[in-house]
Amino acid sequence: MEKLTVLLLLFLSGFGSAEPYFAELDRLFLESPDDSFLFELEDCLKDLRGHWARVSERFAANIGDDIKKFGRELSGGVQEFFDENVSTGKITLREFGRMGYKLWLLLSDLNIEVDSDPYVVLCYADEPLDYGDEKQSLELYRYFFDFYKESS
Repeated sequence: MEKLTVLLLLFLSGFGSAEPYFAELDRLFLESPDDSFLFELEDCLKDLRGHWARVSERFAANIGDDIKKFGRELSGGVQEFFDENVSTGKITLREFGRMGYKLWLLLSDLNIEVDSDPYVVLCYADEPLDYGDEKQSLELYRYFFDFYKESS
């Protein structure tokens, strides 16, 4: 469930596309065709708001020891997007920051503490850009990227 949730979060916040999410959903459904939750998601393919409502509710109800795995997958996906887009100049650090904030808002639907490390970084890491401190913003994003790598 973590991977499905991560892929949907990445897509909804702009850090990924829909294809990986739907491919994972199809894979899970083919493995467990009798799973009523997966059937319900497959049945409403075009309703992504409905997907998020269902996936976030199920994830929030079942989160436990998998929070580190979830955090690693999420920060890895965000870092991959950063490396492919910000590092190459395709988008600005400020645009990345807006997407990070959107991700932080979506994370608030889950039963995890978004006002503590590492997720809170997504809320404010772009603020140093307001006074021209790109280096500090980059350090904050690196902290987010590395948080679960260091604690695993």
